[in-house]
Amino acid sequence: MTMLDRMRSFHSLARGAGLIALLALTIPTHADGLNDTGITTCSNATQNGLPCPVAGFPRQDAEYGSNGFNFTKLDAAGNDLPASATDHTCVRDNVTGLIWQVKFSDSYYTFDQAATYTGTVNTIGLCGFNDWRMPNIKELSGIADHSIAYPGPTIDTNYFPNTPSSWFWSVLRLPAARTTRGT
Repeated sequence: MTMLDRMRSFHSLARGAGLIALLALTIPTHADGLNDTGITTCSNATQNGLPCPVAGFPRQDAEYGSNGFNFTKLDAAGNDLPASATDHTCVRDNVTGLIWQVKFSDSYYTFDQAATYTGTVNTIGLCGFNDWRMPNIKELSGIADHSIAYPGPTIDTNYFPNTPSSWFWSVLRLPAARTTRGT
């Protein structure tokens, strides 16, 4: 897989408009709180897919991946289910501590509709939580498995079934407005 293919895979999961991904915050169970990217090979200036390490190209991502993805399926009340369960409502990322909604509708949302939907799932207490929000781009990219080739989806479909290779809303935190002073 080329770097361009990896970027396409990332963008198909982590950017844009249309579908909504929701998460609730819990306490992380892993000290680093960062998932592995799924990248398992290294590259040099002209070739991808090489075994690691590559002389002259140190400190590549594939050399450091160690924690992998560690998910737990949850029912609508937030109770743990076995990995073999096929009817689950949410997924807990045991590395980051985030809870993700699994079910997607066939509908596309505007940003405002996505925000309204977030309020609705908070009211009903989806999976036992009422602090649901849209993820930021870093959180959303944290569940992307970059070892999955384009067109994806770049996610573990055992835990996130029927996830389309599409665009997802995320919340970006914009820097505070700058004040320019005249001279």
